[in-house]
Amino acid sequence: MYLRSPPLCSAPAILPPVTLSLSVDTALQRWHNCISVFAHVFLAEGPGGERDNFLNARAGFASRMARFRQQVSQLYDAAMTHREWSSSVSNSLSLKIRRDFLLQDALENMQQLTKFHYSQVRVKFEGEEGSGPGVNRGFFSSLANELKSSDTSKPVLKQVGVLLSEPGKQPEQSGLFAPCPFLPSHSISPSKLTTIREQRRKYFRAVGRFLGLCFWFRYTIPLMVCRHVAKYLLGRDLAWHDLAFYNADLYEGLRRMLQDVQEEKKSEEDFTNTYCCYFEVYNIQWN
Repeated sequence: MYLRSPPLCSAPAILPPVTLSLSVDTALQRWHNCISVFAHVFLAEGPGGERDNFLNARAGFASRMARFRQQVSQLYDAAMTHREWSSSVSNSLSLKIRRDFLLQDALENMQQLTKFHYSQVRVKFEGEEGSGPGVNRGFFSSLANELKSSDTSKPVLKQVGVLLSEPGKQPEQSGLFAPCPFLPSHSISPSKLTTIREQRRKYFRAVGRFLGLCFWFRYTIPLMVCRHVAKYLLGRDLAWHDLAFYNADLYEGLRRMLQDVQEEKKSEEDFTNTYCCYFEVYNIQWN
């Protein structure tokens, strides 16, 4: 018995790649068109928006303009949504102040403020008629004058001490104010001292919010702060030379000490006799 093998199937012919049947210029042109179409779809309709992206450079002006219009449309829709939400929320800051307790009421109101951006401020003095820009300007000016006061008979200052002081000793530093350091008395108990410091911290936060409102609503107040305080409020970096505007004597002493160290003009003994200070701490007995 003989078995007949099936006929062998001929293998399919392998066709040459498309690029082999085209010229070099034709293949490069088709590749260029493919990249251009993909870049247009990726940039104008897709997620591609990176500035240094290769496809961004290949997309052309029309694709970048389409992408720009799409982003503007998204921002406009987001702005309209936020505007509709803001219109439904009262963004007016209303302050009710007692004239005789101006400093106390104002700082208490400032402590309750939030980070919401108010569009306007309205100040109303109890027992008095009238409101508007004139009353607002009078309130900000009066509060600034109250902060400069050193009358400790007032409730707030009697409780936590003077908040602002004039640290400058030079004539050109007259009228500049900075946070007054707290110098506790030895007769204050530690628990009461902690409470006073926490209250002072809250009042200083309220003063900062008051100055922020002055910047926000562009009110001019009779209160000039020191250089480093103004730079901190404006978000600028503090520098070594800012100390000269706060305490010229301290800045000059430190500057000379650093200069003597770098130039090595003085011996170690002379340097110690000139700049070194010795302190003696006494035992403090709390009541």
